[in-house]
Order: sequence, then structure tokens, then C-alpha cells
Amino acid sequence: MRDGEALKRMRDIAEHIDEYAVDAPRRHDNNVDRMMLGRGEWDGTTFHWLDVQLNIDVARSAAEQLLADLKPALLAHAIPLS
Repeated sequence: MRDGEALKRMRDIAEHIDEYAVDAPRRHDNNVDRMMLGRGEWDGTTFHWLDVQLNIDVARSAAEQLLADLKPALLAHAIPLS
């Protein structure tokens, strides 16, 4: 699973946590059950959950680089940056 896919999976499950918490049949990823939800850990830099590792330092660096790459195009189209 690519990084972007893994992060999207984490986000989707977190957004619909109520469905996953009761193993609702309508949940998007039937490979994830309620027992998997509580198996996460945080070491101060990396969040481990659902067999995915999210290093916040790496994520922040990637986000900053993406903004730097997009900034000229956004400014050219007068899209305000915060």
C-alpha cells in the first residue's frame, strides 16, 4: 500500500469510527474490525495504527514542500495563502 493510500485509509476509518466500532456491515473496509481500532501507539514522533506508520516530521516536511511547489501557481491565480 502506498503512503497516500495508507493515510487515506486511516482517515476514512477515523471518519467513520462509529461504524467500525460495532463492525457495521456498511463500513468501507471489511478487513478492519473493532478489535483492530484500539491497537495504536504513539512514540512522540510516529503514530502507529492499522499497520500504518505516520511520522509527523516526515509528513510536515512533505506538506511544506508541497506548499512551496504550489505557491507560485496559487499566487499567479490570486489564491490567498494562509
